[in-house]
Amino acid sequence: TFGGTMTQVVLPQAFRATVPPMASVFIALLKNTSVAYAFGILEATARMKYFTNISGTDLPIFLIFAAGYVVLVEIISFGANRLERRWSVAR
Repeated sequence: TFGGTMTQVVLPQAFRATVPPMASVFIALLKNTSVAYAFGILEATARMKYFTNISGTDLPIFLIFAAGYVVLVEIISFGANRLERRWSVAR
């Protein structure tokens, strides 16, 4: 039947094919939204300025913020990798 063909053949193949591109899109979306909207450039700058006033050094604070982005990207990459392995076809 059409429903059986879709659920047992077409959709599993489509999910397997879309995991790597969707992971890339999610990573790009995370970076872009966190810099431009959700995190807010002014808010991030104000936080960094607050932290630099306390510690007096700029570089470690900027590196910590950058490391936060790296951690988030690694989490998404790990999840995508797990999905790719789970849905991979034995060859």
